[in-house]
Amino acid sequence: GFQFGFYSLFSQVLETIVTKHDENLDDKVMTIIGSLSCGGLAGICAKLSVYPLDTLKKRLQVSGWKGRKGFGVTFTHSGSLQCLSDILRREGVRGLYKGVGPALIKSAASSSLHFWLYEHICYILALRFSSDR
Repeated sequence: GFQFGFYSLFSQVLETIVTKHDENLDDKVMTIIGSLSCGGLAGICAKLSVYPLDTLKKRLQVSGWKGRKGFGVTFTHSGSLQCLSDILRREGVRGLYKGVGPALIKSAASSSLHFWLYEHICYILALRFSSDR
């Protein structure tokens, strides 16, 4: 949901840069670079928004798990708030964003492709159904 909101925001803010006038539709359409850029930015912002919650979820999933021998210490947490306070006390706010780099790369790449495909399909459908009139 956040991705669509951010995509809409970036599309509106950058409208003069990311759209062009299309002669076939006689309307503004998103450019390829525009949809890829706005989609990538939307993916990055959405991922950064929810990443701390994702970190909490992952830490709770491995909490107290004994199968991690040799991979470092695994702490046991009694709940979300206790896990959050433990991360903040031991690692600071940066601990909530541990491993965010690869996640941002994946999110930017997949979101930019998804939104490009979405805009392309919308354009094809608009062309198809505008010629029926």
